Formats: sequence, C-alpha cells, structure tokens
Amino acid sequence: MTSLGGLVRRLRPPIAVPPVMGDASRTVGAAATRLARVVGLTSRRVWSRPGRHHIEVHGVCQNGGDVLARQVEAALERIPGVLWARVNAPSGRVVVAVGTPEPKLRDLIATVARTERTCPHEPDPEIP
Repeated sequence: MTSLGGLVRRLRPPIAVPPVMGDASRTVGAAATRLARVVGLTSRRVWSRPGRHHIEVHGVCQNGGDVLARQVEAALERIPGVLWARVNAPSGRVVVAVGTPEPKLRDLIATVARTERTCPHEPDPEIP
C-alpha cells in the first residue's frame, strides 16, 4: 500500500524554493520569536540543586550576546538572596548562586526574561 505522501511525490517533481521565500520565512520566524518573547511564551530550560540554579538565556552564545550576558548578571545580582550570577555563553545558561533567604525561582526566571526583552541585542531565532 502506498501512502498519500508517496503518491504525491511520484506525481509531482520537486520544486526548488526561491531564495526570497527562504529569506521571508526567516524574517517571519524572527518576528514570531520576538512576539513570543514579548508576551512570555518562550520555553526556558532550568536545572536546580541546593544553592544553585542554572537558567537558560536565549541569545548569549551569538555575536553581540556579551552585552545581554552582562545585563542578565547585573539584574540577577540586584535580587536579594542572590550571591552571584555568571553567564556561561557556550552552554547558553546563567548559573545563579543563592543564599538565605533564597529568592523564588520564578522571580529569577522572570528577571532573565525581562532582561532579554529590554536588551537591544536581537538574537537569531535559528540559533539556540
């Protein structure tokens, strides 16, 4: 038995997509990513252990991401209970050391998200 997709492939030869379509697709993807970030719909990986949180930061491993990294560190270090924060750009994470009283994890994540939104650095949505 032949699947419908296999039948369509046999009937129609492949069509090359013009470069303009690829550029338009990337532009739409970038705009959609920015919109999702503004309304808070992006996903974020988080790993925690006692005294430390590892929070994903979007765009720090790209060109220009060092500005975002410094802003994320400074914003997190202003939160009471945060001992220090350091961005590891190759891993795309910020490591946050916390003391007592320990700040709420959701406040740390919200601070990272807010800093990403307000930083002038525009990360490429095609690169994690």
